[in-house]
Amino acid sequence: MPGLTQKDLEILRHYAGKDNRELYWNYLAQLPDSDGYGLLALGVVRNDNAPGQVANAHAQAFARRNGVELDERGWEQFGIDLMKRDFAMRQFHFKDDPTRALNLKGEDVKDVHDDSFRNANIDPDAWTPRRLMDMAEDKGGPPAMEHVWSNMLDNRRLGLDRAWFTSAEVWKHTDLRSLDSVKASVEYMGDMTVARMAATQNLANTDPDTIGIRDFHYRYDRNRNAWSEVQELHDPGSYPHTVTRTVTDPDRLRQLSDTRELRLEREEKRQQFHPDDPYREIARSPQTLAGNEQPSHHEIERLAMRPASGGQTAPAQFSDPSHPDHALHLNVRQALYSQLPDGAVVSEDRLAQFTLAAKEARIRPDEMLDVRFNESSATLQGHHPAHGARVDLAAPPPTAQDSARQAAELDQQRQEQAQQRQLAAQQQTQAGPALSLGG
Repeated sequence: MPGLTQKDLEILRHYAGKDNRELYWNYLAQLPDSDGYGLLALGVVRNDNAPGQVANAHAQAFARRNGVELDERGWEQFGIDLMKRDFAMRQFHFKDDPTRALNLKGEDVKDVHDDSFRNANIDPDAWTPRRLMDMAEDKGGPPAMEHVWSNMLDNRRLGLDRAWFTSAEVWKHTDLRSLDSVKASVEYMGDMTVARMAATQNLANTDPDTIGIRDFHYRYDRNRNAWSEVQELHDPGSYPHTVTRTVTDPDRLRQLSDTRELRLEREEKRQQFHPDDPYREIARSPQTLAGNEQPSHHEIERLAMRPASGGQTAPAQFSDPSHPDHALHLNVRQALYSQLPDGAVVSEDRLAQFTLAAKEARIRPDEMLDVRFNESSATLQGHHPAHGARVDLAAPPPTAQDSARQAAELDQQRQEQAQQRQLAAQQQTQAGPALSLGG
């Protein structure tokens, strides 16, 4: 019978006692018959995928409403407290129900989160699914709440089923005759939309040398032992450009140094496996359409060392109206969003990935597009049967800038091929009469 074993419990106890969040959730995520909660929790711990980033943005917004300001170390302590309460809940159920100890019920997970948020003086509604689970329980009882929870764990098809389900369930459990019920549903959907939008700017917290959000972050130079403030500007009608300033404020430097030290501590803990833990390859967070994976500081430095192509300025992103493929980008965007539930957000990186695929398939900006989603990929099909493309969505997308760069390279290749064909045709025309004269 599936469930936690005594050995599993001892390994989890070890990680909880060592404040090792990542290896605790990694172990749960990889156990046979695990329901997927551990995998989602890893995304929250690392802040490295859309569900985790939305959960963190939503919790932080509620904390601010409650007058609670936590830095990254403060949220780390919150996460440690939640992990230990989670272990206590699993230990409680282990004796009588090992299966429930492995895959906690929704009411168990809700109780754990409620206690952790209250302990931090934060409204328990800061946990993203809580209000929807309450709506479901109020209208359909505990089975309805558990149904909501099980669907929250669905990572298939890039989380699209979960997104559609969430929107549908909110209105399913709304009493349209009650102004208070309608207001509560609208507020919940609004809060979730704001959190999703905030998540598109978030960076993973696994890089100790890059701290902040995508368009405004701090970068540590190990050679100079100095921090820089980095602002990414996207002015309409111009190429994206970066403004960098050296950080000199002592308070800011102390905060950055403390956050960097915390991330280095987590890096070290990531290698401190229990001797009996067989899962030495840490699980990857599930990716969704909203996922933005920012390259690490070391990867940025590596890319910066590459020689520029032809000495030209980097191309603008597809989203810039000045980009030659902007119309195609808008066509792709419209086709994608027509297939998504209200409130869904697709990252710029993911949109750019789709735009590049459409360009490679020679789909025109004015062409009707059909988008179909599968388990880990999507297909784009234009009106012409030959205009089709498959987009791999299992891995994080390239950055929007990289996709635009690839599009520019593709234009150059096609131009060179056209010139070669034209030259070949001219040579054939010139050779024709000479062959006939010699016949």
